[in-house]
Amino acid sequence: MSSLPLYPVPASWQDSAWINKQKYTEMYRQSVDQPEQFWAQQADEFLTWDTPWQTVCSYDFSAAEATWFGGGKLNVAVNCIDRHLPQRAGSRAPQAPPRPDGAPWHSLGAAPPQPQSPQLLLVARENSAS
Repeated sequence: MSSLPLYPVPASWQDSAWINKQKYTEMYRQSVDQPEQFWAQQADEFLTWDTPWQTVCSYDFSAAEATWFGGGKLNVAVNCIDRHLPQRAGSRAPQAPPRPDGAPWHSLGAAPPQPQSPQLLLVARENSAS
């Protein structure tokens, strides 16, 4: 077994962290002891569902099949972009370095790109992303 060095978390990071060691231990224990309840809570807290899921997980190990959040439907653009916009209202989008040809970059600002989200989805589909 290899021994990896441990680096202490700076106190300033601990104060602003979303999770600490105690919370991590509690969440881990719940994920082991009550996995369906734990993952249902995570799915409700961190995702916006177009269609709510009916079952957290169903599996058949002998057939090597597993289904998570069966019956549920998500919109990737909403979950990756739109749901985060209220917290970022008024903030400025990161700036890219100048293009080699000197042409301007098209900027997608953080406030408010909701009308552009469907356009991003169409671009992704046209470029074979699924």
